[in-house]
Amino acid sequence: PFLWRISLGKAPLNAKSISTPLLSEMARYGFPLVIGNLAAWILSLSDRYVLEFFRGSQEVGIYSASYSISEPSIMLLATLFALTSGSIVYNIWEKEGEKKSQEFVSKLTKYYLLVCIPAVVGLSALAKPLINTLTGQEYHGGYKIIPLVALGAFFLGLQQRFYAGVNFYKKTHFIMFSIVASGFLNLGLNFLLIPKYGYIAAAFTTLISYAFLLFLVIIVSRRFFIWQFPVKSLAKATCASSVMGVVVYYIGNSLTS
Repeated sequence: PFLWRISLGKAPLNAKSISTPLLSEMARYGFPLVIGNLAAWILSLSDRYVLEFFRGSQEVGIYSASYSISEPSIMLLATLFALTSGSIVYNIWEKEGEKKSQEFVSKLTKYYLLVCIPAVVGLSALAKPLINTLTGQEYHGGYKIIPLVALGAFFLGLQQRFYAGVNFYKKTHFIMFSIVASGFLNLGLNFLLIPKYGYIAAAFTTLISYAFLLFLVIIVSRRFFIWQFPVKSLAKATCASSVMGVVVYYIGNSLTS
């Protein structure tokens, strides 16, 4: 490996050994992702600072307690899909062509919907007993935002399904622009709504911003990579999860009442 050879002094590190075109290509691909990650930080954490400034640490605590229960639960599933499928879709693209990779992304999204929609609904249905069990009494009011946060995390995970074409064609600056736009929307809505509505507004603005990010990424992705979205799976998962949610809601709340 190159770094190993450098550490042993066996590989010369000078201007001639550095490929300027390669560095330029790496910068064009990676720099937008760095900026996008900074904007994602604004998108995910700015609400806490605005909430602290306008409403105080008590509401930040309520918001953070509910957020830390709901958002990581959904993002864990989304991350598993992203990590296990990322290299596979590009491998399929290179070896079997774009059409096969489109079919793979469509099938992967189907599984994402079938797994994550029930998770969002179940988490929302059990919001009150979960908060009452896992947090102190002063945080119990935060159960109201769990459905908003869980749905926002679902949108955040879903937009990752549309990255394949953008990444393959090395158009990562479009991802950066989408995240930056969503981050500024989130920041603006936070300053507009949090002073009056508190942590409820913080959860709502996060949901709106993630939905807006999903919308932008879909528009951008379709310029390079169009695949069939599993609408039937979306409808089936939503209907089945709704029925499940009603049952789980009444059972869960009856056990803790």
